Amino acid sequence: MSVTALNKVKKKTYSPYQKKILALCFAAYVCAYLLRLNFSVANPALCDAMGFTTDKTGVISSGFLICYAIGQLVSGRLGDLIPTKIMLTVGLCVSVASNFIMGLSSNYYVMIAIWVVNGIFQSMLWSPIIKCLAQNFEGKRLISASFVMSLSCITGYILAWSMSALLRQFVSWRAIFIAPACISAVVIVCLFLFFKEDPSQYVSAVKAQ
Repeated sequence: MSVTALNKVKKKTYSPYQKKILALCFAAYVCAYLLRLNFSVANPALCDAMGFTTDKTGVISSGFLICYAIGQLVSGRLGDLIPTKIMLTVGLCVSVASNFIMGLSSNYYVMIAIWVVNGIFQSMLWSPIIKCLAQNFEGKRLISASFVMSLSCITGYILAWSMSALLRQFVSWRAIFIAPACISAVVIVCLFLFFKEDPSQYVSAVKAQ
Protein backbone atom coordinates (compact mmCIF):
# COMPACT_ATOMS: atom_id res chain seq x y z
CA MET A 1 0.00 0.00 0.00
CA SER A 2 1.39 3.42 -0.94
CA VAL A 3 2.03 6.13 1.64
CA THR A 4 -0.75 8.25 0.15
CA ALA A 5 -3.26 5.41 0.35
CA LEU A 6 -2.16 4.62 3.91
CA ASN A 7 -2.68 8.22 4.98
CA LYS A 8 -6.19 8.20 3.51
CA VAL A 9 -7.04 5.09 5.52
CA LYS A 10 -5.67 6.65 8.69
CA LYS A 11 -7.77 9.75 8.18
CA LYS A 12 -10.95 7.67 8.07
CA THR A 13 -10.22 5.55 11.14
CA TYR A 14 -10.24 6.42 14.84
CA SER A 15 -7.20 6.20 17.04
CA PRO A 16 -7.47 4.00 20.18
CA TYR A 17 -7.78 7.19 22.22
CA GLN A 18 -10.64 8.45 20.06
CA LYS A 19 -12.44 5.09 20.22
CA LYS A 20 -12.32 5.16 24.00
CA ILE A 21 -13.61 8.73 24.24
CA LEU A 22 -16.41 8.10 21.74
CA ALA A 23 -17.48 4.84 23.42
CA LEU A 24 -17.70 6.48 26.85
CA CYS A 25 -19.65 9.48 25.53
CA PHE A 26 -22.00 7.13 23.69
CA ALA A 27 -22.62 5.02 26.82
CA ALA A 28 -23.15 8.11 28.96
CA TYR A 29 -25.82 9.52 26.66
CA VAL A 30 -27.60 6.19 26.30
CA CYS A 31 -27.84 6.19 30.09
CA ALA A 32 -29.27 9.69 29.99
CA TYR A 33 -32.20 8.34 27.99
CA LEU A 34 -32.63 5.36 30.32
CA LEU A 35 -32.82 7.72 33.28
CA ARG A 36 -35.44 10.08 31.86
CA LEU A 37 -37.74 8.24 29.44
CA ASN A 38 -38.60 5.66 32.09
CA PHE A 39 -41.10 8.03 33.68
CA SER A 40 -43.30 7.97 30.60
CA VAL A 41 -43.58 4.18 30.82
CA ALA A 42 -44.08 4.25 34.58
CA ASN A 43 -46.81 6.90 34.32
CA PRO A 44 -49.83 4.54 33.98
CA ALA A 45 -48.45 2.21 36.66
CA LEU A 46 -48.00 5.16 39.01
CA CYS A 47 -51.60 6.14 38.49
CA ASP A 48 -52.76 2.59 39.26
CA ALA A 49 -50.46 1.85 42.19
CA MET A 50 -50.34 5.27 43.87
CA GLY A 51 -53.78 6.55 42.93
CA PHE A 52 -52.36 9.53 41.05
CA THR A 53 -54.41 11.23 38.38
CA THR A 54 -52.95 11.95 34.96
CA ASP A 55 -52.99 15.63 35.93
CA LYS A 56 -50.68 14.90 38.85
CA THR A 57 -48.21 12.86 36.82
CA GLY A 58 -48.40 15.55 34.15
CA VAL A 59 -47.11 18.07 36.67
CA ILE A 60 -44.11 15.84 37.34
CA SER A 61 -43.36 15.51 33.61
CA SER A 62 -43.80 19.23 33.02
CA GLY A 63 -41.49 20.10 35.90
CA PHE A 64 -38.79 17.92 34.38
CA LEU A 65 -39.17 19.39 30.88
CA ILE A 66 -39.18 23.02 32.05
CA CYS A 67 -36.07 22.57 34.18
CA TYR A 68 -34.36 20.55 31.45
CA ALA A 69 -34.97 23.32 28.91
CA ILE A 70 -33.76 26.06 31.25
CA GLY A 71 -30.78 23.95 32.28
CA GLN A 72 -29.72 23.54 28.65
CA LEU A 73 -29.25 27.30 28.39
CA VAL A 74 -26.97 27.33 31.43
CA SER A 75 -25.10 24.09 30.75
CA GLY A 76 -24.06 25.32 27.30
CA ARG A 77 -21.89 27.91 29.00
CA LEU A 78 -20.80 25.61 31.83
CA GLY A 79 -19.67 23.03 29.27
CA ASP A 80 -17.05 25.52 28.04
CA LEU A 81 -15.72 26.12 31.55
CA ILE A 82 -15.91 22.73 33.26
CA PRO A 83 -14.07 19.58 32.08
CA THR A 84 -16.23 17.06 30.24
CA LYS A 85 -15.51 14.27 32.72
CA ILE A 86 -16.76 16.34 35.66
CA MET A 87 -19.92 17.46 33.84
CA LEU A 88 -20.80 13.93 32.74
CA THR A 89 -19.98 12.31 36.06
CA VAL A 90 -21.86 14.84 38.19
CA GLY A 91 -24.85 14.95 35.86
CA LEU A 92 -25.20 11.17 35.73
CA CYS A 93 -24.55 10.72 39.47
CA VAL A 94 -27.38 13.07 40.44
CA SER A 95 -29.66 11.56 37.79
CA VAL A 96 -28.93 8.07 39.13
CA ALA A 97 -29.62 9.23 42.69
CA SER A 98 -32.86 10.86 41.54
CA ASN A 99 -34.01 7.61 39.95
CA PHE A 100 -33.14 5.58 43.03
CA ILE A 101 -35.11 7.96 45.25
CA MET A 102 -37.98 8.03 42.76
CA GLY A 103 -38.17 4.25 42.83
CA LEU A 104 -38.31 4.21 46.63
CA SER A 105 -40.59 7.19 47.19
CA SER A 106 -44.34 7.18 47.77
CA ASN A 107 -44.78 10.91 48.39
CA TYR A 108 -46.14 12.91 45.47
CA TYR A 109 -44.38 16.16 46.35
CA VAL A 110 -41.05 14.41 46.87
CA MET A 111 -41.47 12.90 43.41
CA ILE A 112 -42.03 16.34 41.89
CA ALA A 113 -38.92 17.72 43.56
CA ILE A 114 -36.77 14.74 42.65
CA TRP A 115 -37.81 14.72 38.99
CA VAL A 116 -37.21 18.46 38.73
CA VAL A 117 -33.68 17.89 40.05
CA ASN A 118 -33.28 15.11 37.49
CA GLY A 119 -34.25 17.53 34.73
CA ILE A 120 -31.67 20.08 35.85
CA PHE A 121 -28.78 17.63 35.94
CA GLN A 122 -29.83 15.79 32.79
CA SER A 123 -29.36 19.09 30.98
CA MET A 124 -25.65 18.97 31.87
CA LEU A 125 -24.88 15.99 29.63
CA TRP A 126 -25.18 16.97 25.97
CA SER A 127 -23.15 20.20 25.83
CA PRO A 128 -19.90 18.74 27.23
CA ILE A 129 -20.20 15.79 24.83
CA ILE A 130 -20.40 18.17 21.86
CA LYS A 131 -17.38 20.06 23.16
CA CYS A 132 -15.51 16.81 23.66
CA LEU A 133 -16.17 15.71 20.07
CA ALA A 134 -15.03 19.08 18.72
CA GLN A 135 -11.81 18.87 20.71
CA ASN A 136 -10.90 15.30 19.88
CA PHE A 137 -12.09 14.82 16.29
CA GLU A 138 -11.74 16.76 13.06
CA GLY A 139 -12.77 16.55 9.43
CA LYS A 140 -14.36 13.27 8.37
CA ARG A 141 -13.69 11.76 11.77
CA LEU A 142 -15.75 14.49 13.41
CA ILE A 143 -18.61 13.96 10.97
CA SER A 144 -18.47 10.22 11.62
CA ALA A 145 -18.26 10.65 15.41
CA SER A 146 -21.22 13.04 15.36
CA PHE A 147 -23.25 10.46 13.43
CA VAL A 148 -22.31 7.77 15.96
CA MET A 149 -23.41 10.04 18.81
CA SER A 150 -26.74 10.67 17.09
CA LEU A 151 -27.28 6.90 17.20
CA SER A 152 -26.97 7.04 20.99
CA CYS A 153 -30.31 8.88 21.06
CA ILE A 154 -31.99 6.14 19.04
CA THR A 155 -30.30 3.38 21.05
CA GLY A 156 -31.25 5.01 24.34
CA TYR A 157 -34.83 5.54 23.21
CA ILE A 158 -35.28 1.90 22.16
CA LEU A 159 -33.59 0.49 25.26
CA ALA A 160 -35.46 2.82 27.63
CA TRP A 161 -38.89 1.98 26.29
CA SER A 162 -38.31 -1.77 25.85
CA MET A 163 -36.62 -2.28 29.21
CA SER A 164 -39.09 -0.13 31.12
CA ALA A 165 -42.05 -1.86 29.47
CA LEU A 166 -40.70 -5.28 30.45
CA LEU A 167 -40.04 -4.16 34.02
CA ARG A 168 -43.52 -2.72 34.30
CA GLN A 169 -45.08 -5.96 33.08
CA PHE A 170 -43.04 -8.45 35.08
CA VAL A 171 -41.77 -6.57 38.14
CA SER A 172 -43.17 -3.23 39.33
CA TRP A 173 -43.13 0.48 38.56
CA ARG A 174 -40.38 0.96 41.14
CA ALA A 175 -38.02 -1.28 39.17
CA ILE A 176 -38.50 1.01 36.15
CA PHE A 177 -36.48 3.63 38.04
CA ILE A 178 -34.11 1.43 40.05
CA ALA A 179 -32.87 -0.87 37.24
CA PRO A 180 -31.68 1.95 34.90
CA ALA A 181 -30.02 3.60 37.89
CA CYS A 182 -28.06 0.42 38.61
CA ILE A 183 -26.97 0.10 34.97
CA SER A 184 -25.96 3.75 34.81
CA ALA A 185 -23.98 3.45 38.03
CA VAL A 186 -21.70 0.97 36.25
CA VAL A 187 -21.20 3.45 33.40
CA ILE A 188 -20.34 6.17 35.93
CA VAL A 189 -17.59 3.96 37.36
CA CYS A 190 -16.23 3.45 33.82
CA LEU A 191 -16.29 7.21 33.22
CA PHE A 192 -14.45 7.84 36.46
CA LEU A 193 -11.78 5.23 35.71
CA PHE A 194 -11.26 5.51 31.96
CA PHE A 195 -12.41 8.93 30.75
CA LYS A 196 -9.15 10.85 30.61
CA GLU A 197 -8.93 13.53 27.96
CA ASP A 198 -5.44 14.19 26.69
CA PRO A 199 -4.94 17.82 25.58
CA SER A 200 -2.00 16.68 23.46
CA GLN A 201 -4.52 14.72 21.36
CA TYR A 202 -6.77 17.73 20.73
CA VAL A 203 -7.23 18.71 17.09
CA SER A 204 -5.12 21.54 15.68
CA ALA A 205 -8.03 23.98 15.55
CA VAL A 206 -8.38 23.76 19.31
CA LYS A 207 -4.65 23.95 19.94
CA ALA A 208 -4.49 27.20 18.03
CA GLN A 209 -7.07 28.91 20.24
